[in-house]
Amino acid sequence: MRQPPYSLTAVHSKRTAAALRHLAIRADKGEIIGVAYAALDQDRKFELGVGGALEQDRRTAHFGADKLRDMLLHYTD
Repeated sequence: MRQPPYSLTAVHSKRTAAALRHLAIRADKGEIIGVAYAALDQDRKFELGVGGALEQDRRTAHFGADKLRDMLLHYTD
């Protein structure tokens, strides 16, 4: 018998939560001091933000977002 989660949305939600927990653990240890993020909600709308040290350092936040853009554009397996 098939077990929950039953939907693709639930699978992505669990993967997203796991990724965020991993970052939160590292932040609690002091390994991560700032974050810039783009989060996609279930209505396919983006929530954007910055936190921690990057709230006061928008230039570095922009650089990090630019590195993410490059990673997404040039991703290879």
